[in-house]
Amino acid sequence: MSDEIKDQIECALGGHSEEELKKLAQEIVDGKVFTDRDMRKGDQQGGFMLQMIFMPLALMENVGAFVADAGLLYEYWDQAGPRSINGYPMFFSVRKIIRKDMPALEHYVKFYWEAKKRIEQELKDMPIPPVLPIPGS
Repeated sequence: MSDEIKDQIECALGGHSEEELKKLAQEIVDGKVFTDRDMRKGDQQGGFMLQMIFMPLALMENVGAFVADAGLLYEYWDQAGPRSINGYPMFFSVRKIIRKDMPALEHYVKFYWEAKKRIEQELKDMPIPPVLPIPGS
């Protein structure tokens, strides 16, 4: 079986490509994504609050099977509904990262987070030039 076909099968089964994981890591660091890791520790127990945030989980016949291989449940903030519950957004959709993709995603998130902090520190320490060049002169 070719690598291309293997990749297509993995993506169809919930696996993500390296590029998709890198993009998601950047969007997580940039605050564009809400994940189940953003929940307070006490709210993560039992799954009730998870089903209130990601509403499709409450409607699934076999939630356990969907969540069992999930390393991360997430959705983009711009997909949040107009209401919230206990300070959390409510989504009418849910996405997941399977467990086998989590080490790569966590690596990329850490890399982007550290790069962003380094850039912010460099900008903070950067002096303002005495004379700003005028464009076109």
